[in-house]
Formats: sequence, structure tokens, C-alpha cells
Amino acid sequence: MCAVLNCTEDIKKMPSVLNDCREINVKVLPPDINKSEIGFSVYDKNILFGLNSVKGTKIAYAMSIIKDREINGNYLSFKEFMKRNVADKSTTENLIKAGAMDEFGDNRYAMLKAYEEGSELIKSIIDKRKDIEEKEQEDEEKKATKRYQTSLLKTKNTLE
Repeated sequence: MCAVLNCTEDIKKMPSVLNDCREINVKVLPPDINKSEIGFSVYDKNILFGLNSVKGTKIAYAMSIIKDREINGNYLSFKEFMKRNVADKSTTENLIKAGAMDEFGDNRYAMLKAYEEGSELIKSIIDKRKDIEEKEQEDEEKKATKRYQTSLLKTKNTLE
């Protein structure tokens, strides 16, 4: 059944396949940020929802979550998840709503709210960092211009 779910491209047929699983007593577990793969997979004699099987999840983002998990280990909290992932807003929200982060013990509304606030904070930090970098670039350009002008002046004085 896991293979059937992975091959079901028509989203409208998915509920029918999931009902077939229930009828034959195959349990389909919700997605899990620490266990799910890209697509549906077999986990502990059950079928585990894949990260990319959640509606609205971008495959590149799902792959980056899995790669990060392989390199750095499981996520211990929602806060750690946010620190370790450059978040795609809609995908993260969809994963929260689908229950992929329920193991952290926070309710979904609280995680959505924390994600929204955290995203705004991260955006403001990035914007401030860009402003600082632009100012530093301008300062370097001014210093370079001044060095160049000083060099030209010395050359002119030497030639006179």
C-alpha cells in the first residue's frame, strides 16, 4: 500500500487509497519531522506520511529538512527546528498544521504563532545585517577613493 500511495499522483484519489488502508487495518501515521522521508514509507509495520506528501510542501524544502536531520540529528524542539532551517513559510506552516511537529508537545496554534513571530524577527535581523554591510561597503569605497586621491596628489607633487 505504501507504494500505491507514493504512486498516486491525483490528489483526489488519495482519500480513497487511505480508506483502503484503513479497511485492511494498515495504519497510516501522520508526518513526523524526525522520522518521515520524502514520500510515504514503512515505519514500525505502519505507513508513515512523507514530508512531501503534505499538501503544499515543496520538495526542495522537504529534502533540506531530511539532509539537515541526517547531518545534525533529530530535532529536539520546535525552537531547534527553526534555528536549523531556513524556513519556507507556507511549507513550514503546512507541516505544522499536518501534525509533523506534534511530538514537540506544543499545540499547533502556538507553533504557528511562534513561527510567524520568529520569521519576522529573522527578517528584521537580515534586513539590518544588509544595511550594515551596505554601510561598510560605502565606507570602504570612500576610503579607497580617498587613498586613490592621496596617491594621485603625491604623484602630482613628486612630478612637480
